[in-house]
Formats: sequence, C-alpha cells, structure tokens
Amino acid sequence: MPQVFQHDSVLYVVPATPAVTTVVVADGLGQLNVGIRMCAALVVTTLGVAALQFVWHAPLRSVGTK
Repeated sequence: MPQVFQHDSVLYVVPATPAVTTVVVADGLGQLNVGIRMCAALVVTTLGVAALQFVWHAPLRSVGTK
C-alpha cells in the first residue's frame, strides 16, 4: 500500500488535487499564467500546513467493508 494511504501518513495528495486540477484546466483553456500558478502553489501550501497543524489524514476504508 502506498505511503500516502497508510493510517499514520500525513496528507499530501489531497491538498495537491485542487491545485493540479486548476492548473490543468487553465492550461487546457490557454489561460495558464504566473498568477494562476502562484495561487495553485498557495492553495497546496496552505492546505498542506493546515493538514500538519490539524493532523488531517486521508480517509481509509473501514475494516470489514468492501
């Protein structure tokens, strides 16, 4: 199982998802610029720091469920 899905791992993938989606969509629309890149980086950093501060973890599947 990848480290990001371990019970005690810190949240890295989830904060990056909205920023990556924004960058990909902006690039696809031909609107990717420095401002959008800076905002995406700020979102990832803010959510990552909040995840560390508030000890957020990725949701895990309950034992015994499919």
